[in-house]
Amino acid sequence: MRWFVRHYRFRTVVVAAAMLAAMVTARPVPANLAGRIDDVTHTVHNLSITGPGPVTATSEARICVFCHTPHAAEKIPAAPLWNRKLSGATYVPYSSGSMKAVVGQPGGSSRLCLSCHDGTLALGTVHVLNTRENVTIGLTGTGTGGTMPTGAGAQTGYTRDLGTNL
Repeated sequence: MRWFVRHYRFRTVVVAAAMLAAMVTARPVPANLAGRIDDVTHTVHNLSITGPGPVTATSEARICVFCHTPHAAEKIPAAPLWNRKLSGATYVPYSSGSMKAVVGQPGGSSRLCLSCHDGTLALGTVHVLNTRENVTIGLTGTGTGGTMPTGAGAQTGYTRDLGTNL
């Protein structure tokens, strides 16, 4: 009987500690930290009609469709959820006599960024929109051919349109 009571108390303490830990880690974000959380809604990557940047849609109100494909929208098993074509451009990587790294063509998430920022593809062209394939969403504020506009930093190199000469 004594063993049972000790075991029961131990189990009660463990369960209470686990519940307390869950409550502490599951609490809402304090108001003073809420502004630090990334939210694409308030960035220039929001290309919807409500976007705050210089490039915005003429009628599309959804934010995610410019980059992300709805789940199961493509009939390709394990297809990525990226809603844009990747550029077929060959990039000229940065080189320097003092750089020791071996530099090749961009891959991974860099290719995803370059699908907008290399200036070779129209920003509004997406794989799937409302079950239609290969759709171009109307945008204002784009560069020639609907591509990324150069922006104010063209002379300094701090531009949104990175081009293919990296």
